Amino acid sequence: MCGIAAIFSYNLEVPPPDRKQLGAMHDAMAARGPDGEAIWMSDRNRIAMAHRRLSIIDLSDGGAQRIENRAG
Repeated sequence: MCGIAAIFSYNLEVPPPDRKQLGAMHDAMAARGPDGEAIWMSDRNRIAMAHRRLSIIDLSDGGAQRIENRAG
């Protein structure tokens, strides 16, 4: 099963997402998907996401779950 984790700093008074904490969340999901992974942080540093992919149905790269699109 794939895994996704996110940290959202909901206003400017809240500190931005901690990259070390996001990395720990990403590492903790390693068993959820050895077939793909990504870590992403928004340009404004208010949202951070981590993802792990487990290929079951679509084993090709076409089945990858991208965090961002071509426009960023």
